[in-house]
Amino acid sequence: MQFQKTFFGLLIFVALLMVGACKPKIIPCDDDNNCPDSKVCCAGECRKTCAATCGNGIIEADEACDMGESNSATKANVCRTDCTSPTCGDGVKDMDESCDGSVSISYGSCLNTCAVTCNTGYKKQGDYCVDDESVTTCKQDQFDLKTCVDNATCDDSSGIARCLCDDGYQNTGGVCAALPDECSSLSCAANQHCVVEAGVGSCICNSDYVLENSACVHTSTTCTENQLQCDTDANFDCAVVDGLAGCACVDGYTLNGESSRCELASVGDDDDDDDDDDDDDDDFQCVRD
Repeated sequence: MQFQKTFFGLLIFVALLMVGACKPKIIPCDDDNNCPDSKVCCAGECRKTCAATCGNGIIEADEACDMGESNSATKANVCRTDCTSPTCGDGVKDMDESCDGSVSISYGSCLNTCAVTCNTGYKKQGDYCVDDESVTTCKQDQFDLKTCVDNATCDDSSGIARCLCDDGYQNTGGVCAALPDECSSLSCAANQHCVVEAGVGSCICNSDYVLENSACVHTSTTCTENQLQCDTDANFDCAVVDGLAGCACVDGYTLNGESSRCELASVGDDDDDDDDDDDDDDDFQCVRD
């Protein structure tokens, strides 16, 4: 009996040794040429198939990118959670897009190319639509030269065609909304409208405007709360040049015109001109408005 137990124990031991000896050998590779005919090179190893694992930080198979835990479905300018590159139509506005998704564009709309188109009588300013002050009349030969939103009427008595909200309405930024009773005695400053909280009316900036130095200024002209989504990881940041905000290379980097990337400036690129020290615009190379 004891002999049988010992014999069967030896058989199990030999079987385990054979399994270990038959374990597939991992073959490192640089490309398919380093692998047997029945295998392909994946992530530096010869495998039967390339089964990509999105999110592991390794670009495999048909993945366009993979930033591991940094993949995001909502953050701009990063690899998406399905390991596809950020692109127009994914619902996230990236640096090279004027708009994306269902975001509302005041006095305009977002095209399927992720570019902004403006209503008649308005012009593009950065990623926004603003009054086209070159339009001096509301109509010409029965054709509207200025398209107004609901509850607004075109007025050109000032020499510039503008859409003014009808009585009882206020401009909230692209919309003429009903004026609350609590706001009837309140006069808001330019580019502001009245809101009611806890039964009390107060003035806030219109849509597409932000508060800067006690005034509401258009978002396209400032980096305060800007929506440009500049790719800071690629050394871009917001800069105001000629009165318009845009994404630009940060100080110490210059824009490569062919690749549209910010590259570390070489020592030879610095002319050490003291006259330029006070000119902040010289620190940036604008990419887009």
